[in-house]
Amino acid sequence: MKEDQTMSSFYRRRFMHILPPFICFLLLYSLLPLLWGGMTWEQSLNDLKLLPFNFPSMAGHLWFMYPLISLYIIIPVISPWLQKATAREELTFLGFFAFTTLIPWFHLFVSPELWGECFWNQFTAFWYCSGYLGYLVMAHYIRVHLKWSRQRRLRLGTLFFLVGATFTAWSFWWKGVPGQPIETPLLEWSWEFCTPNVLCATFGLFLLFLA
Repeated sequence: MKEDQTMSSFYRRRFMHILPPFICFLLLYSLLPLLWGGMTWEQSLNDLKLLPFNFPSMAGHLWFMYPLISLYIIIPVISPWLQKATAREELTFLGFFAFTTLIPWFHLFVSPELWGECFWNQFTAFWYCSGYLGYLVMAHYIRVHLKWSRQRRLRLGTLFFLVGATFTAWSFWWKGVPGQPIETPLLEWSWEFCTPNVLCATFGLFLLFLA
């Protein structure tokens, strides 16, 4: 945010850009498939009824809009801190964030409940350091505090991206057996968007974008 920008003006500007087309697509995916028999009236009405709470049944790819909205909501809260934070302070937060990218793997390979998780509490000890906010802070750190040369950004950006992408490809090969059915979450165990390999590849891409 700009230093003189208010929370209300930030929300008004950002949400007027994304909400009208988003709502339009939610309605289209709830109604348009009726024209070619892709859904029943019952399914359409149920989707419309649930629109205030989630995307329609045939628009799972719109999931990303909800994390985007959540980032816009939190930006006015973290912007004052980012304007004053030192590089070391941002790195401390990013260290916590990097650790939380291990949580999906801990859930899968260690325990489904970690650091306070139980059926009545899903907010873990590291909840507020996790999620897509970490990528936003990482981009800010790269743009403001990382004083690498363009050549070094290109070289290391390519390296980090390839390492993250290679691990993701290997994880698919490791779990997937041709002709053997497997549940999608088990096959795509490393594909969650807040895992170490995705963090590595994203860091590389950010370096390339900001080179």
